[in-house]
Amino acid sequence: MSVTRKTLVAVCGGALLCCVSVFIYLSNNRDLEVKEVGETHTITLRDSGYDPEEITIKKGDAVVFASERMHDHWPASNLHPTHNIYPAFDPRRPLVFEETWTFVFDRVGSWEFHDHLNSTFTGRVIVVE
Repeated sequence: MSVTRKTLVAVCGGALLCCVSVFIYLSNNRDLEVKEVGETHTITLRDSGYDPEEITIKKGDAVVFASERMHDHWPASNLHPTHNIYPAFDPRRPLVFEETWTFVFDRVGSWEFHDHLNSTFTGRVIVVE
């Protein structure tokens, strides 16, 4: 089996394109750093709502969102339904029964949230320095 010049050029060109793509990705993301997580807190969705309904944490702390309800849940930043006040504070999909989602709060402020699947369930995370 012989390799034609066109095949060799195509393979080398594809490999070069792949290398350039990786180089560009790494160049654009070289400032990414591993963030240390402070304390971890848990907010649980119960049939009566979020517990606790309000929590004060430090910047860099993590909050685990859990549910005791036998339904999907979706904790997300206000405003409902867009979640655009703190867009990163949104798992972007429903969480199935017993699935948790952890979010590290890296912005100081008072962040109201809701269950996207049942927006009557609301809460607030207050993040301080």
